[in-house]
Amino acid sequence: MLATQQSSAVAISINGMVERYNVSRSTINRHLASGSLRARKLGRKTLIDVAEAQRWYDHATRPATFTASK
Repeated sequence: MLATQQSSAVAISINGMVERYNVSRSTINRHLASGSLRARKLGRKTLIDVAEAQRWYDHATRPATFTASK
């Protein structure tokens, strides 16, 4: 039986976001530009807090709710 590895990472790169959440780099960049996803710079590298990445993903994949107008 294979053991699953728990990541102890605190932050994730844009490439890491692309791989982990199966979204395009342009989607990540668009959400960074709009402010719906927050990141920090470390030198030339853009890093996103893992909790922030999960919050963004959970919000982005939540089914849209709407109310029918009469």
